[in-house]
Amino acid sequence: MGEQVSILKRTALTLYKAGFRRTVLVGGTTPENMGGIIAARELFDETEQPFWFIECERLLADPEVKAIYEGYPGNFGETQLGLAALKILGRERPIPAAGWAREIDSKRDGKGDQPDEIRNDVVAMRTLGSVGFRYHEEGNHGNHGTAGIVYKGRLDVDMAVEVLGKCADILVPVLAKLSHYADWLDKHPFKYIQASERLYER
Repeated sequence: MGEQVSILKRTALTLYKAGFRRTVLVGGTTPENMGGIIAARELFDETEQPFWFIECERLLADPEVKAIYEGYPGNFGETQLGLAALKILGRERPIPAAGWAREIDSKRDGKGDQPDEIRNDVVAMRTLGSVGFRYHEEGNHGNHGTAGIVYKGRLDVDMAVEVLGKCADILVPVLAKLSHYADWLDKHPFKYIQASERLYER
């Protein structure tokens, strides 16, 4: 985590010193969010300038975004979004191991990414905070066994293109808020708060 934070801060500060005033850090899922949150906070403490960190999992949970892929029979996530991003960039690639990737393993549904003996423990802790964990089987991470599924009459990668478009529709207006916030901070430089009243005294 320390190295991730250091790299993010160095990159963001380099951009800031080069004149960029709206620097956005993007993290897909845990644990990238941990490094991104720390970097954004430390950058603000050190510069008094806002650096916005976006947690992509929050975007995917937005009701407007979730409505696009809700009910998808596979595991919608990194694989489809990565392939959709390549398509948007005009660098579309075939789905790797397409035959395997379309398969849905019904035995794996509900199993999660931890062994049965500790799954409930890890889930309970992650529900209320954060705890380190690792994967134990090949299927726990990566393709998750689904990509290239036709859902509601179209390929899931095309559905993911729509998801990314909707995410952009949600994010772009907030960039104006980042600019407004940065401008406000410039006009209101840091100063220590002075007590204006004494508690319990009239």
